[in-house]
Amino acid sequence: AAQELERVAVLPIRSSLVSGRLVTGAAVSPDDSLLVVRTYVSLHFLRLRPNAPPVPLGRREGVTIPFVEAQGEAVTFEAADRLVLTSERGTSARGSICRLHLTVAR
Repeated sequence: AAQELERVAVLPIRSSLVSGRLVTGAAVSPDDSLLVVRTYVSLHFLRLRPNAPPVPLGRREGVTIPFVEAQGEAVTFEAADRLVLTSERGTSARGSICRLHLTVAR
């Protein structure tokens, strides 16, 4: 069956190879009201509304991930107020799974 890919929005995130701010993953909250976008060094939160582009919450630079992860790649919601971040194995480190409790105002 044919599939059609449709661009619905452009993310307001400045990508930078130098700073590590390259998008590696994203997740939508269980109630579909929040999008979190992960880079190697930060998380970016955006409010979701039907038929409207995502609205950034907080600073344009996002929220710095409060720990160092080698090859931090993925993010998902474990609950409405909790994220799980994962990283793949680096050359000198093992992969990791970390929980991050949220206090994001919606």
